[in-house]
Formats: sequence, structure tokens, C-alpha cells
Amino acid sequence: MNITTDTIEPLVETWDDPGDYPSNAGGGPLPSYDYLAGLEGELIIELTATERQEMREWDTISEWLAEVVEYQLPDGILSADWQCEVQGGEWIWWTFWMRHRPIFVTLWSDEVEADPDYQQEEPDYDEDWERAYF
Repeated sequence: MNITTDTIEPLVETWDDPGDYPSNAGGGPLPSYDYLAGLEGELIIELTATERQEMREWDTISEWLAEVVEYQLPDGILSADWQCEVQGGEWIWWTFWMRHRPIFVTLWSDEVEADPDYQQEEPDYDEDWERAYF
């Protein structure tokens, strides 16, 4: 088993309050904040035919990733609902024997459970920047 591509990273979105309330409650918009909205990117794993067969024996792709591949989700993501696409695995004749092409499994996630208590690190501000603006 070989991870050939790993571009999975947290998708961070910003919530901005429109501040348009009929009762004028609060006297303006609430402060905006960043939150983890999901994952973006993909994970491509090269498998042999035997490894592909073993993958099929697991109940979910998430369990297989955690137990067999030992893939760690990015910080702030508790769990993910994985989708997969399998490519390759045809038999090829080469002189007098057969060999099996590698199988590539592409994984991506559309739905995640983000940790509500996860806080991103505060950016490091330059001291000159702070003096100029504060």
C-alpha cells in the first residue's frame, strides 16, 4: 500500500452576520468568525489486488482508513464520511505470464463532523504592525 497523493486539508469558511435585523437588535452586525466547514482535496492510495480485496471486507471506508492505512484526519475534524472511486486492476498479458496492474483508490469527503471546541491559532502579528494600528 502506498499513498501517492494527499492534498486533504481543512476547508475554513467565514461566517459574516448580515446585521439586517428588523428590530435593530444589537445595534449592528455580530462579529464574524472562521469555522471548519469540511475537507477539500483528495487522497490517492495505490493498492495491490490482495489489499483491494481486504479493503472490501471492512464495513466502512472510515474504519479501513483509520485501522489499516492509519490515516489521521486534520486537526479540528472529528470524523468524515468518505467517498471513493477505484481505477485500474485489469489483467494484462505480457509474454507468457499475467500480472496485475496497480489499483488506485481516490478518496474525498463531502461531509465532516468538525470539533466545535477547535480554535485555530491566532496569527503572529509583527510588533511594528501592532504599533501602527493599535
